[in-house]
Amino acid sequence: MAPGIRWVTGFLDTPAARSAAAEAFWFAATGTHPSTRRGDGVFVTLLPPTGDACWRAQVTRSGPAGVHVDLHVEDVPAWSAAATRHGATVVHREPGLDVLRSPHGMPFCLVEWEGERETPPPVRLGASLARLDQVCLDIPAGVYDAEVAFWSVLTGWSVRPGVLPEFSWMPGGDGQPVRLLLQRTEDSGDRVRGHIDLAAGPTMDDVAVAVQEHLRLGATAGPRLDHWQVMTDPAGRTYCLTMREPASGRLLSR
Repeated sequence: MAPGIRWVTGFLDTPAARSAAAEAFWFAATGTHPSTRRGDGVFVTLLPPTGDACWRAQVTRSGPAGVHVDLHVEDVPAWSAAATRHGATVVHREPGLDVLRSPHGMPFCLVEWEGERETPPPVRLGASLARLDQVCLDIPAGVYDAEVAFWSVLTGWSVRPGVLPEFSWMPGGDGQPVRLLLQRTEDSGDRVRGHIDLAAGPTMDDVAVAVQEHLRLGATAGPRLDHWQVMTDPAGRTYCLTMREPASGRLLSR
């Protein structure tokens, strides 16, 4: 499957009743503007002022607001065959696109790479500087090892322990515009879900500034922890403003 993953796009999946408010919020929070809508109005790209787009939005028929990733590759059928050998399931297939689920239910897509190369820079929102740059896979403890192994084999990226024991990270994805973080949760069952993270600054003071700007745009604040602030967007989608350097996405302690 060489060469490897060329680009990663995050997809905001939102039920129709809340999609307009959610999209308006994320255009403002990311300093982007909408592309022409596609697929009978279902799909729209968040276009940055500079760099190549790495976030898109999709209107869904039902269910909670969520997220998935698109992995951009040069040979979709080959990558899809490899994914299924390692436990993924194909949900839908069309030219240049395979929709799949990981062994424990996380949706993702394999799509044709179209030459994207330039990661958009962080954006300034009021007094804060941040970048929407990470999808965190929330993996129940009982299936954590198996699910992490799948993503590592699929991407070809190694897995390293995070700063906190419940997290692992994939340094091979650091050059991508959207990174993958792996979180062990205490959820029952075996269903993997995901949430999105923004790198909001190297200190929690920076995060606090970003929180105020997001509240102004219509988000609501949840628990504050040592390294991040839990938030909810207008569609009810959980996300986190995290204590990471916006340009690189890394904790300074790394």
